[in-house]
Amino acid sequence: MDRGAYQGGPLDLLDPTYDVQVGFLAEPEAAAADILDHLVVLRLLEPAAAERYRALDAPQAEETARRWIRERIGEQAARRLEYSAQNDAWDSMFEVLVDYEADAGDCYPTDEVCVDGRNLGRWCRKQRGLQRTGRLRADRAERLATITTWSSQTAHEAGFWASYDRYLRRAELTDPREREQLLSSRDATVWANSLRRRRAELISRGDDLPGDQLEAMGKVTGWSWDPHQEAHDAKVAVMQQFCAATGRPVSSIKQREEWNGQSVGIWLNSWRTRRDVLLTSQEAELEALPGWTWDQRGDQWTSMLQQLANLGVARGHIQPSLTLGDEREKALARWKRNNKSRLQGRGDGKALQLRALLAQYGETLP
Repeated sequence: MDRGAYQGGPLDLLDPTYDVQVGFLAEPEAAAADILDHLVVLRLLEPAAAERYRALDAPQAEETARRWIRERIGEQAARRLEYSAQNDAWDSMFEVLVDYEADAGDCYPTDEVCVDGRNLGRWCRKQRGLQRTGRLRADRAERLATITTWSSQTAHEAGFWASYDRYLRRAELTDPREREQLLSSRDATVWANSLRRRRAELISRGDDLPGDQLEAMGKVTGWSWDPHQEAHDAKVAVMQQFCAATGRPVSSIKQREEWNGQSVGIWLNSWRTRRDVLLTSQEAELEALPGWTWDQRGDQWTSMLQQLANLGVARGHIQPSLTLGDEREKALARWKRNNKSRLQGRGDGKALQLRALLAQYGETLP
């Protein structure tokens, strides 16, 4: 936003080489940073020094500067000058906020909105903080109240309550058409996920959402702060029940097998193929299940090879019968036949292991 139209525009530089142009009523630290940057251009200051000052993002030696001013013009004159400058700066930003609200329809400018070197979004947040803690001057609070959309709530708080009521009522509706008309599934999902992410970010910094928001979300039917984790835990609980009720390990579950109406086989396959997105705690929960394996096919192959080796030790040969043995021996015979056919001519790990075992008993794997 350009304040030139209200302030008469910036003054022309008297010396284009040495003069520096800063915003009208710019924050002292912003003006100082601009001057330091110009000194770098003139090679009178190292770039690192200017960068260090900008990184501080706050006035430096402020008390020293005030003391020098008071020593030169006197305490009362300095206070009058400071009070007048602060009022002028506040009035200027208030006028710009009025213009911004008329254009944007709200009082929540982003940090990209700057006025004569001053950040309008930061200024608004400061006024809200002062108002919420009772430190904003009464006359200024009254002037801000004249702006229709002004509120002491933060942008996140205002956005929360603006959407919460519809989200709550949507959760209570049973007619899908009414739910979509009130708040679409997509918008509801986006809002809910954004809220979950914001809370997670706050918690990671040792903070949390306001108590009234947490209490409000507790009233939403079916609400969960971590639906993916809860769904995972529920499935793991079903797997535990399966093992206890059937006496079978999870490694015995077939890919498309169902149990009590639950797709336990599909769950297992999904967990194994999506291991890279699981949390360490989730991996530990799965590994605690009886018979758990991350590579069921590989483990089964290794088990059958070991059974064939055990047969050799017991009988002196590795020729299980397809017709005379029990079902386990017949299965082993089929496995040997199929793998000799499938692995012939190959040099991978499985082929090398089977070829080595066959060679011990005078057989070959082409």
